[in-house]
Amino acid sequence: MTSQPETAPGPALLRRTLTRHRRLMLPGMAIMCLWQACEAAVPVLIGLVVDHAVVPLDRPALVIGLVAVAVLFTVLSLGYRFGARLANRALNLETHALRVEVAGRALDPRGVRTGLMPGEVLSVATADADVTSFIIRRIALMGSAVVGVVAGGIYLFVTDWVIGLVVLGGVAITLGLSHLVSRPIERHTRTMQAKIAAASGQATDLMRGLRVIKGIGAEPAVRQQYQRANHDARDASVRTASGMAVADGAQQTILGLLIAAVVLVGGYRLLDGHLTVGGLIAVVGLAVFLAEPISTVVASIPLLFYSVASARRIGDFLAQPDLIRSGQSGLTTETATLTVTGLTGPDGQTLDLTVRPGELLALVVHDPSMSEAITSALAGESAQSDTVALDGVPRTELSLEAVRDRLAVAPHKVDVFEGTLRSNVVLRHRSVEQERLAPALEASACAELLELFPDGLDHAVAADGANLSGGQRQRIALARALVANPEVLVLCDPTTAVDAVTEQQIATSLAQVRRGRTTIVVTSSPALCAGADRVVLVGRSTQADGTHAELLARSDDYRELVLR
Repeated sequence: MTSQPETAPGPALLRRTLTRHRRLMLPGMAIMCLWQACEAAVPVLIGLVVDHAVVPLDRPALVIGLVAVAVLFTVLSLGYRFGARLANRALNLETHALRVEVAGRALDPRGVRTGLMPGEVLSVATADADVTSFIIRRIALMGSAVVGVVAGGIYLFVTDWVIGLVVLGGVAITLGLSHLVSRPIERHTRTMQAKIAAASGQATDLMRGLRVIKGIGAEPAVRQQYQRANHDARDASVRTASGMAVADGAQQTILGLLIAAVVLVGGYRLLDGHLTVGGLIAVVGLAVFLAEPISTVVASIPLLFYSVASARRIGDFLAQPDLIRSGQSGLTTETATLTVTGLTGPDGQTLDLTVRPGELLALVVHDPSMSEAITSALAGESAQSDTVALDGVPRTELSLEAVRDRLAVAPHKVDVFEGTLRSNVVLRHRSVEQERLAPALEASACAELLELFPDGLDHAVAADGANLSGGQRQRIALARALVANPEVLVLCDPTTAVDAVTEQQIATSLAQVRRGRTTIVVTSSPALCAGADRVVLVGRSTQADGTHAELLARSDDYRELVLR
């Protein structure tokens, strides 16, 4: 079981990102600082060689200078290589950790209560994880760039304080203006990420329902809907890119003016005799060099906002509440009596229900919203799950392990995964015995389905069951629920996509394969109701129970619901 992170959304998650792999990041940053200090030393060393070897024509000094330059370039090259390698390793490890964390939260047995579509969750786990972890490399580059700027600035002040003041003033103006221009970028970036994720999620859902869309001729309406979402994402991306372009343009303009000012002041100081030829070369070379680290620092500001926006999206998702409330209690009996007490529907209907161990109960509900409320409560996914109890223990007080082994709710919506028929039926019950698998396949009418495929259970299934019909997918889902074989099984309209003959076959076999175990079928199928031990009708304002024949004889509401 995964646990929710203790960090708060956004900045706190970024702080954890920076510290989680500090054993790699700190040495990498230190080595990259050495690289940047060596970069700053290159024009200084060249200036010294000019003053002490080239101008006086001292050959031994020239040889020593060239060797020193070669050593310096070797150190800076290796420094960048190994420093960047450590930083990139930390970045990749953190990206993986964030993706696993988001995926773990999405796959948590307790579920996550979120309004995000599956495609949006995928975007959080991929794009946002990439952008968030990129801060590791950006901080390493920024730290080394600051070292380069400080080292270069100190040399310029020592060499000529006037030039030092010019460079210091230019750096301050550049950083201040860049920060001012970059302030709206986080807001634009967060909006952009949300719009892109929404468009991706919508595209994923549309592709999953492409067969239905084509079947009802809804392509034009769906195209317009997706175009609107895509245009919103495009407009948000343009706003973000425009803001970053303005910041970058302002930065480059100021840096160009700064370099020009340093060259002019340096030339004037050379004519005044305050600088040597080598000193001028060092000053101009440093001015040109400083453009890169200053540019790195300034460009990192909007990118940091970019990472903050993505970190907020990850943090917001990780902080979402659990879908299923659970406790620590267990069950001591092998068979459990299920009770529902005072469950209230959207229109005020109430349900009080007791299901005896081993009973096959058909639950016929007049209002679909009430049906959804019942199944959500049984699944533990609603605020009314505390109205459901097993052997008198509220569902919300039972541990996940106790409920998972005793109670399972098979939803009406069928999810089929890429793989084979076998992998879709057995899922986590990989070692299921053939004695248990065969009856489940027979009761769900999957046995005759297998006759259509030469490779039987090894028949390949496309993503989302695209190569299967609706009825075939529904039968696979029913077989999956029967193979799981929980003590209490809740089936939600399990035969709506199959023909009448197949439905009758399933109704006849269901009681046999579930003999001795409790089964609740939410349905209005007359075949399933006729095969049930007891039928409970949740009508417009009344609740009645009895056998299928008894309710047909005395309830107009029941006849209206089940007689087709």
